[in-house]
Amino acid sequence: MFQPKIPNIYSFFTDEYADPDSLWPEERGLTTGFAPDRMQSFAAGRYCARNALTLMGHPTVAIPVGDDRAPVWPSGIAGSISHTRGLAGALVCSFDHHPSIGLDIERRTAVDQSLWDMLFDEREQASISAAESPEERATLYFSMKEAYYKMQYPLTRRFLDFLEVRIEDGPDGLYIQRLKVLPEAAPRHLTGHLQTQDYIITWVLATL
Repeated sequence: MFQPKIPNIYSFFTDEYADPDSLWPEERGLTTGFAPDRMQSFAAGRYCARNALTLMGHPTVAIPVGDDRAPVWPSGIAGSISHTRGLAGALVCSFDHHPSIGLDIERRTAVDQSLWDMLFDEREQASISAAESPEERATLYFSMKEAYYKMQYPLTRRFLDFLEVRIEDGPDGLYIQRLKVLPEAAPRHLTGHLQTQDYIITWVLATL
């Protein structure tokens, strides 16, 4: 299984079945009422997160969720989990490098044109339409917005709509412009992505 090479980030991805019995008691108690597919995805995410922490040299621990349903990471650790049909992954690092991380995984052409008006503004739609594969570009933009939201929320505790951030193409790759004015400054960040035969994987890292 591939592992993206990101400086100061430890990652783990898997396309294998994750046994829900591998969940720690603190995690299993959060899954009451989960359908089998959701249970397996939850277990796969925790499996990836624990393996990423192990690669970092951190002891194996439970990873519960907070009141906002986001993972609760060990003290001093930033992390993010994502999963979609057939693939799960996690990224972790020390606060000394990045105070927050956002990761997203999508099937390569998951976003069709019927969703564009809800997800993208006119400038983004023009860029998507001009791409060689509009559905792939739309999925990339959507995934980057998801990753950005997951990065910024632990720092701002603010909800953002899809149309409140814009994906721009810059000389150094994609970057994210936040359009909604908030009391605090938007977190500075780095972005990255990779595409496999079946998936688009994006990450956004808050910078100090």
